[in-house]
Amino acid sequence: MKKVIIDTNILLRFLIKDKSTLQTEAVKIFSQAEKGTFIILLNELIIAECIWVMLSHYQMNKKKVIEQIKELIIKDEFEIRDKTIIDSALDTFSQSTLSWIDCYLLSQSKLLGLKLFTFDQRLARLCK
Repeated sequence: MKKVIIDTNILLRFLIKDKSTLQTEAVKIFSQAEKGTFIILLNELIIAECIWVMLSHYQMNKKKVIEQIKELIIKDEFEIRDKTIIDSALDTFSQSTLSWIDCYLLSQSKLLGLKLFTFDQRLARLCK
């Protein structure tokens, strides 16, 4: 099956539902993927940027952002390389005050069995 990559702006417009022309275009892209026209490759960088923009620029509720990303990563029209790490990181993110990136690194280190070196004391406590 054909694969495509989307940038953060398309993902954001789809998730924030701002009823703009760009949101309409984003919905068309996602609808094509739902119909099986192609699979969307979605990587951890796009997800990270999307989370950051939703929280900082749009000042969305953290719980709502996490719910939206969790709903997104289970869809069949997406191919996500690190889905298990992202899902685990979302769980950690929902229960902590760590940044998304710290939660991702923590989950990655645990799931891959790697030691995580950090100067961040809050993160270091969770690495043990």
